[in-house]
Amino acid sequence: MRWNFVLACTLLLPVLAGCASTPGHTPGTPPEQAVRPAAWEPPPTTPVAEAPVGEIDPARLRDMLPAWEDAARAWTPAPDVVRTIREARPARVEIFFGAWCGDSAEHVPPLLAALRAAGNPRLGVLLVALDRQKHEPEGRARARGIERVPTVIVFRGGREIGRVVETPRTTMDRDVAEILAR
Repeated sequence: MRWNFVLACTLLLPVLAGCASTPGHTPGTPPEQAVRPAAWEPPPTTPVAEAPVGEIDPARLRDMLPAWEDAARAWTPAPDVVRTIREARPARVEIFFGAWCGDSAEHVPPLLAALRAAGNPRLGVLLVALDRQKHEPEGRARARGIERVPTVIVFRGGREIGRVVETPRTTMDRDVAEILAR
């Protein structure tokens, strides 16, 4: 009997812990203000043992995380979000995520879809996959103080101008567009 309890706790603890979830937010559900296209579903997460770690070239996303690429292609960003990103001044967008994390699977593909749709050549995009301990080989996550995923940080002129941590106020693409509009 005791072993069943220990086994159940061992199996449930990672599920309950999520990706360092925000209190009051259930992973896999959008915040109340978010509007998601009716037919869009977030991709499945990747088992921890198979999850990539380190920098991922956005052009190679299909090879690394094909379900995420499919979800990004299925997302239709709002026209005003695309316009805001397209018109943004030069900036660097750093996206730290865990392929094993439900919040990352839900929020990163729509952001990638909006960045692609905008096609702003003045934006640099860095995708960094983290392990469960929020580490990666180059140490960028530690240097940026990443504790929760996804975390999107926007830099302009080498200075951070804003970040979205784990759960956006609206949708990740819209929240990042608002930062880029500053």
